Amino acid sequence: MSIMLSRFITSTIKAATPGDFNARRVGDRLEVPQAIADIIESQGIRTSDEFLSYAEAFPSALAQCLGWSAKDAQQATQRLSQQLGSNVGQAPERPDVYFGARKPNDTGI
Repeated sequence: MSIMLSRFITSTIKAATPGDFNARRVGDRLEVPQAIADIIESQGIRTSDEFLSYAEAFPSALAQCLGWSAKDAQQATQRLSQQLGSNVGQAPERPDVYFGARKPNDTGI
């Protein structure tokens, strides 16, 4: 389930720290610290799924923007994914049955 992102305005939230975006879900919004909001806006990201996809695909770019290591960015992405209950970045489950071309004598009949 994707939720809309919003800039975090109040000063009571902590800034993003290595390994933690310090984002929080408030209703149907994800509130983020100013540094994260700036990155989100510069990339045209609108939803939490888009942000998680970006963070998963480009951890070193995100880390550089924040002054973190890529490992810190990956850890923060994983934490946010768990917090939101998202499956972004997880490999899809493979079916037990595979379909495709078979040898003519391998029809199973």
